[in-house]
Amino acid sequence: MLAKIVAQDKREYYSPVFAFFGRGWRTAVIAFDREKNEFAYVKMYDGEKGIDRCVFIVDWSEEGFLQDRTVKLSFFRRLRSVRGYGWLVENGKLFADIVDGNPVDARYKEKALALFEDLPHGEWRLIESPKDAEDLLWMSGYFHDGMIDSASYDRDGDGDGRLDVIVSGCWGARICLHFVGGIKMQFCEETVNMLTEASLFLEDGFVYWTDDYSVKSVKDITDKTTYFRANLLQWKWETEYRAPEDE
Repeated sequence: MLAKIVAQDKREYYSPVFAFFGRGWRTAVIAFDREKNEFAYVKMYDGEKGIDRCVFIVDWSEEGFLQDRTVKLSFFRRLRSVRGYGWLVENGKLFADIVDGNPVDARYKEKALALFEDLPHGEWRLIESPKDAEDLLWMSGYFHDGMIDSASYDRDGDGDGRLDVIVSGCWGARICLHFVGGIKMQFCEETVNMLTEASLFLEDGFVYWTDDYSVKSVKDITDKTTYFRANLLQWKWETEYRAPEDE
């Protein structure tokens, strides 16, 4: 599992996720801040001044994770339904030290740093599988409450073309969707200005993005569906912050 973390000082950094626990607004992760050389207990949402998103998971793979563990932090404190690496979730003292901000033995930091070697490089991510599609939907909150800011189409000489779509307001993320080849699109004025939940799927050699989560196949598309189709879809994103007057 891989996430971008927004620290309290607004620094942004990528980190493997070593443990994931909680539900809804109380979801939290254990990450590692290499600049400070320390583990970080990070709540996914900061509700002190409205709602700021602090954890953006871009790869939901849980390879190597133990599932549904109960971690005993102390006699009175327990965390349930924890997923994560065994060396962490089966060590209640280590877990408690990280959550409480206490010093951690250097050998655990070495374990964490070793996992950084496998981090993907480059800001663009390619949709090649249903898992890739689901990762983007989860990261964007299924584009809930997002708005399509722009859609720019550039036709190639052979007619394949490129389409760049910018969607903002996706739970703290501004997302660029880059479609290449076999472009087809449709806009519905009833839904294009405010998204509810989007869908993303692969079918017959094409990638489809639609503004309706119930659309799982081409046969589900109607004249009221806003959608984009292409042979290839890449995406990247940047963090959006609330304006100071909103805090």
